Amino acid sequence: MAGEVTHRRYGDDKDLVRFRLYTKERRYDPEQRTWGNANPMYFTVNCWSGLGETVRRTLRRGARVIVLGRLSLRQYDNGDAQRFDAKVDARAIGADLTFQDVTIEHPAWSGPDDPLTQVERPEPAAMAA
Repeated sequence: MAGEVTHRRYGDDKDLVRFRLYTKERRYDPEQRTWGNANPMYFTVNCWSGLGETVRRTLRRGARVIVLGRLSLRQYDNGDAQRFDAKVDARAIGADLTFQDVTIEHPAWSGPDDPLTQVERPEPAAMAA
């Protein structure tokens, strides 16, 4: 994560949490016998509702994350040059375990003893009564 996590509220029930994501490609130069960075890119990552709240509570600048979501690219002219804006509407975010250890805390389970047990759903007529 390249920037601080920001939070904005829209109306009474829409929360947006946003951060900047930096990524680069690592390439080996056989002549120099060294590794170098290539093709750096920045993305704005939008996280809505519950995902955004969890990101806001748990992640900070510098965290290495993996983002799954919908990518949108917009090209525009800022007067001096052609630019592009890359945004991801995140559906899921996880820690990159290659570079860090993570402890996952599971909330207390209040369902059946076996979480994979099917719970019977009430009939629609019973729900309307």
